[in-house]
Amino acid sequence: MKNKIFQINWPIILFIFQIFLSANPLWNSSAKPDTPNAQRPCLPNFDGRLCEKCAPGFKNISAGCLDCDCNPIGSTSGDCNFTTGQCHCKSSFGDIKCDKCANGYYKSKETNGEVCDESNGQCYCKLGFTGRGCDKYKTKN
Repeated sequence: MKNKIFQINWPIILFIFQIFLSANPLWNSSAKPDTPNAQRPCLPNFDGRLCEKCAPGFKNISAGCLDCDCNPIGSTSGDCNFTTGQCHCKSSFGDIKCDKCANGYYKSKETNGEVCDESNGQCYCKLGFTGRGCDKYKTKN
């Protein structure tokens, strides 16, 4: 006698798969494309023909495509790597959100500077500070 425990019941598996697809927000849409290869209408933050990836400016599809949250001053765009979340930084900025100065450029908050100048590394200093790294107190003349 055959052991029926390990037999695969394909109709049940296909039925479960159809339920998964209809419940999955990436593929579920009331509007259906006219042709099999047509672009499906995606939920916000999703992109791709089958809504299988995050739209530009969003990351981490498994978490529902979260905003990249790139620093607008330090990044070249609001876009980031859809898997790692690494923003595309200007050469003088670094870190995942482009919110810190890159190596060779002066830090901003720790040295009382606001923003690094991409062309020369000079920090724009807060009132009362001076120097390339905003590390000197400005004396009154």
